[in-house]
Amino acid sequence: MFLHSEFIADQCLLPSLEKQSKRRQERQYWSESFAGNAFTLTVPEGVAEVTVTGGGAPIEGIPVYAFRDNGAYLNLTDTTDASGITSFRLPEQSYKFRADRMGSQYWSDVLALSPGITNPVSIDVGSGG
Repeated sequence: MFLHSEFIADQCLLPSLEKQSKRRQERQYWSESFAGNAFTLTVPEGVAEVTVTGGGAPIEGIPVYAFRDNGAYLNLTDTTDASGITSFRLPEQSYKFRADRMGSQYWSDVLALSPGITNPVSIDVGSGG
């Protein structure tokens, strides 16, 4: 069974119907049961292992952000560990990563992520203190 919220349905109605009462928007309705075909969807994934270094040494505690190759932020972030590494499991596509340190942003090259393996990514944030 599927839960339908009348609030969501109201968003799709013509503007003249948008003036439904708030009381009606809070109700929930259930659809009838229905049969569907089961299927499996396999998404090829790989791991982007990002290493952040400064002056050749790994840096802990650096926030790293994941982006599509076109610059669209994926709302994925993590912080590097003591080895200067963080990882992101992502579908097979092209990505780039940003590390922020001391008010500056440092970008990786674009990575064409290969599925089924760990793909190394390096970001050098300079040797600043």
